[in-house]
Amino acid sequence: MATIASRFSSNRARGDGATERARLQRLAAVDAGRHRVVTCYQKLEPRDRSRGKYFIKLKNRVKEVVQALPRLGLDHGAQNEVIGDLERIQVLLRDPDNLPSTQGIALFACEAIGLFEAVPLPFVYRSRLAVDAAPLVRELASVEDEFGRILTVVFDRTAARFFEVTAYDSVELPGLRADSTRGKRFRGDEDGPPGWGEHTYNNRIRTEKQRHFEAIARELFAIDRRRPPPQPGRASSSRTTVPVRNEGIAGG
Repeated sequence: MATIASRFSSNRARGDGATERARLQRLAAVDAGRHRVVTCYQKLEPRDRSRGKYFIKLKNRVKEVVQALPRLGLDHGAQNEVIGDLERIQVLLRDPDNLPSTQGIALFACEAIGLFEAVPLPFVYRSRLAVDAAPLVRELASVEDEFGRILTVVFDRTAARFFEVTAYDSVELPGLRADSTRGKRFRGDEDGPPGWGEHTYNNRIRTEKQRHFEAIARELFAIDRRRPPPQPGRASSSRTTVPVRNEGIAGG
């Protein structure tokens, strides 16, 4: 079996897993000080997109949050900052052309500290809007673990292509080329007693196929073993720990 270079890796707005983990760490470390961060998780499933239903519900949540702002004890300037950030989020989501192709999106906004992040997500548990002292990233952190990591193989009798699919990306890995003989139709009149030539031909095809499958299985096992173990302080497949502060208001 020969290894062949990968021919494709996605280059979408979602970004790869390493980029998303770095962004998660950056967001988790944000400290807005006396300012407040607006966090928005929005479902974008087909039924939400239909006739702009997602945006109608978003506007209702914005009204609820604005009405509840006095409970935070913010001064007039800080409240106006929050209202401005709510407007920035609405401006982005108002235009369907700005929406990702995924079924959800997370937005984090605080103009006072130069923060405005839009993160496409494969799914969102519940649409909601919150104002807090820091970005609320618990759901963002859990997405990769919930989605998992999928290894996919596309093959025929001559080659196999391997893809690694995560919550944020799909990347083609180096593939395999099978040591198969050139395909051709069996001709019973070529040589040997009647029936023997066909028997040898079918055995050869069967053996090549079995070797190909075994090579694919070995490569899948090797790909999985090459995955680096989770580092301390980073998201792992079994558990994710991020600092989350909860002292604000929310509208769902």
